[in-house]
Amino acid sequence: MGESLTAMELANLWGANYVNSLMTQLILYFQNHSKDEEISQVLGEALGYCQRILGETEKFLEQAGHPSPTGFSEGDVDLSGPKIFTDEYCLLMLNTQALYAQTVYGLGISSAYREDVRKFFKHSLDMAVDLFNVSMNLMMAKGLHRPVILSPSPEQASYIENTSFMGKLFGEERPLSVMETSNLVLNLRGAAVAAAFAKGVIPTVDSPDIRDYLVRGEKLAKEHVQSLQKFLSEEGMATFPTWESETIEVQGSPFSEKMIMAVWTQFVQAAIGRYGTSLATSQRRDLGAQYAKIIGDTSLYGAEGAKIGIKHGILEQIPLMK
Repeated sequence: MGESLTAMELANLWGANYVNSLMTQLILYFQNHSKDEEISQVLGEALGYCQRILGETEKFLEQAGHPSPTGFSEGDVDLSGPKIFTDEYCLLMLNTQALYAQTVYGLGISSAYREDVRKFFKHSLDMAVDLFNVSMNLMMAKGLHRPVILSPSPEQASYIENTSFMGKLFGEERPLSVMETSNLVLNLRGAAVAAAFAKGVIPTVDSPDIRDYLVRGEKLAKEHVQSLQKFLSEEGMATFPTWESETIEVQGSPFSEKMIMAVWTQFVQAAIGRYGTSLATSQRRDLGAQYAKIIGDTSLYGAEGAKIGIKHGILEQIPLMK
């Protein structure tokens, strides 16, 4: 057995292996159907990053005497199967995953003791940042980043003078802060991309309980979009697109149900993380109350998904302490 891993190092390496195994198969599918040369190029870069991280994590786990996750393989996706998403959606999905990866790899750095593990996650973070930048630049070139909400320029720095700044649950509220607005934008985009994914895969799922779970998930994501958009609309800010038009109705599924549930779980987990950060940094009571409700609803929903995964034998177990 090689050099031991701490629980935190093992958790992050195991998770990175599992997710990049998943993303490798998803990107291969996207790439096989892509007709846009620029998007295909970005997908190729993303695939290279995923495969590199997958290989490195396998080495770490093997050297420490830990088995790698079963993860995902060519058996989980039919590359020649029907095209469910437009090229533009694939780009949006890639950008969303690159954003999520930055948080995960940042945590991998901050929670590792071994220098080689920290260097690995630093390199992984660099790749995630590069992928985010490349995908965002292409999104901007194609107009997929709109709307853009610009902030006014204050005349000078100031301090909060009254507790009314924290707002109230009823009555007129102060304007949103730039931090609150930023979080709303990120949450709206994440929920919209998730809802579109659910819409695309729901018709392809055979198991009634998984299909019902995704239907309820799509509804929940749309509710989040509506409830959060309301805060922006009340201040005359732009309405964000839903991306549902970027899905294609097909017969037959290119993905295994295990793969569909894994991608959807990534959406749910990322959403809970974003909502938690948003709650912690929102100083308006009405907005904080909305996030608290959303977090509760999403957490309960996520737990239902775990039960379904266990029932179908498709939820892989992360290593335990004993």
